[in-house]
Amino acid sequence: MSLANGRAIAVFVVTVIFTAIIFALDVLLPLGHVVWVLYILSFLLALGLPQRATPFVLAGACTVLMMLGFLYSPSGIAVKIAVFNRVVGILVLWGAAVLLWQRRQAEVMLQRAHNEMENKVQERTAELTRANAVLKAESEERRRVEEALRATNSELETFAYSVSHDLRAPLRGIDVFSRSLLETHADKLDSEGKDCLQNVRSTSQRMAQLVDDLLYLSHASRSELRRDAVNLSELAQEIATGLLKVQCSRRVNFIIASGVVARGDERLLKVMLENLLGNAWKFTEKRPRARIEFGVIQHEGMPAYFVRDDGVGFNMAHAQKLFDAFHRLHAMSEFEGSGIGLATVKRIVQRHGGRIWAEGAVDLGATFYFSLEPARVQAELSPV
Repeated sequence: MSLANGRAIAVFVVTVIFTAIIFALDVLLPLGHVVWVLYILSFLLALGLPQRATPFVLAGACTVLMMLGFLYSPSGIAVKIAVFNRVVGILVLWGAAVLLWQRRQAEVMLQRAHNEMENKVQERTAELTRANAVLKAESEERRRVEEALRATNSELETFAYSVSHDLRAPLRGIDVFSRSLLETHADKLDSEGKDCLQNVRSTSQRMAQLVDDLLYLSHASRSELRRDAVNLSELAQEIATGLLKVQCSRRVNFIIASGVVARGDERLLKVMLENLLGNAWKFTEKRPRARIEFGVIQHEGMPAYFVRDDGVGFNMAHAQKLFDAFHRLHAMSEFEGSGIGLATVKRIVQRHGGRIWAEGAVDLGATFYFSLEPARVQAELSPV
């Protein structure tokens, strides 16, 4: 079995299990709870399946499950309202299926155009004039396909933002109902039932955090960019103070360079520093006395800002993958997180016209460097 097939099978199994869990919640909760919105997450999981018909198969299956959920869920609201909710849900699911199918069609067309262009260039190397004409035509076709793919991706991004925003309320509802069951009916539940409800709570909380992180990533990509003089030292100081207040029992020595100012969007730069300093805080939690540093150096004639820690570090062989969305170097049991933070940081840095890179070693800490347009830089180390 190839690695790709193994991953596809794993994604399929996870999608089926997750869809079954959503169906179970739909049946258990009274009519009126918009649990069907969670089926959108099944579509996001199914992005990892190679079959082009997958969105429609999944939409059909979810439609059947939604109708069964309508039939077997306890009564909670008027039937007309419940029917309307289900119809809206089915339309949303099929709309998502069409968007996913269009995206895959665009990818297939792009790959086909790319392959055809390469083949024709190789076949007509000797006929330069004719080959150039063919290449120009193929390049234009590829440009049109890429524009179509970008447009589809933009629609998907907008759709994902909308869905992620609408998922917040149902996820909060699941968490609240699960907690209520644990608190008010604990004496009626055995240990297995309590564990199941606790797992539901933990999963819903992780999903809520993932939704928030996805919204941050979308905001970093879509928000209007302003360029003002931003005191990065003050932002870093504010974030460090907040971290120390949250876990006052930890012994962490923050060293913040003073007077570090850059031009950029203050809101986005704060999100970026929150992620970088938050990562440093998280990955140094096993140190009895940790050290986290923010400052600036000169790199290739330009200021390079950095966040350095003495935490668990990482293998440099994985340095390029650190900034990929959902990529994790550590298991959830070791360090919590959604795998979105560094992808958000990279998006913010790129929007400012800079770049980001990382250096580190296992058990020796890590340093994240990023470049931005500088206003003025005066680095004068002052311990916090």
